[in-house]
Amino acid sequence: MVLAEILLLLLAFPSVSLASEAEAEALEGDTASADATCGYLYERIVSIADLHGDLEKAKKVLKLTGVVGENGQWIGGNKTLLIQTGDMVDRGPNSLEVVEYFQKLQKSADSAGGKVVNLLGNHEIMLLDGRSYYLNPEEAKRHGGREQFLSVFEEKVGEFLRKLPVVHLADRTLYTHAGLEPKFGNLDLESINIIATKGLQKGNSGHHRSSAASSILQSQHGPVWTRGYDIDYPQDAEAACSLLAKTLTAFNADRMVIGHNVQRNAQPGVHCDGKLFLMDVGMSRVYGDASPVVLEVRSRTAASSTGGGSEGSSSSSKSGERAGCQQEVRLIKEDVCETIA
Repeated sequence: MVLAEILLLLLAFPSVSLASEAEAEALEGDTASADATCGYLYERIVSIADLHGDLEKAKKVLKLTGVVGENGQWIGGNKTLLIQTGDMVDRGPNSLEVVEYFQKLQKSADSAGGKVVNLLGNHEIMLLDGRSYYLNPEEAKRHGGREQFLSVFEEKVGEFLRKLPVVHLADRTLYTHAGLEPKFGNLDLESINIIATKGLQKGNSGHHRSSAASSILQSQHGPVWTRGYDIDYPQDAEAACSLLAKTLTAFNADRMVIGHNVQRNAQPGVHCDGKLFLMDVGMSRVYGDASPVVLEVRSRTAASSTGGGSEGSSSSSKSGERAGCQQEVRLIKEDVCETIA
């Protein structure tokens, strides 16, 4: 049995308070139904960050989410959403296989009433644009060279990748690869994704894209490239959190979850009073080999919530018109493998 260490942050709208640390032997437990009066669509949202061509580590972290079975089938039921925030590819030796694995998982989730959302990262876009700078040499060799790999990649997963969104809002949490800056606040999220999809159509790579598509897909301040939310590089915390506050207001969200910025201590970064989660810990074995980590958001009502402690109860009582609407945000990390007699 795998033991999971769960760091519990009990968040109630609109304020945030920190609850006690909890440990569990498994992800199963009492989860209240997502209450329609609170506007929640899911009981659980689990997200994972950059995988960079490491199929083995991808399967490992997906197992940790509790929504994928031993044979890769969806076991998360019909009230769970899984989000992968981009950069499935490059660096590691199994870029193509990782994308194909998620293709199959999406179909499995759909048939069971669940949902898998893959977001585009800068590395997917580079490969679609024919830029294989970070392609693993071993993977290129298996396919007969870089050009041959790009041809096979386009044939097998190009259509799937070109239709992926760059941003996703679910139950008041905003997910994107590198971070959404407030400069995009004049657009709604659907428009951002539509512009990105059009910009990724065949023949639209590089300088052939519209300025709007380029600002999303190629700009250093766009949602797949920005470093504006990397607390250590180059922005300081005050500047990054100020940027975040404007974005959350513009898109009516409570927090943002991103990857892209590899955390130097191989631990997720939690900043801005629990409103910014930097989840790229360098999981791929060729890019840090950090222990897998999952972010989980659970939605529930105060009356049916469990394990929140007195601080959670106090926070809930202050949530005004959203009283009773609670979300728990958990960082789930693999601890040790222990044989249970």
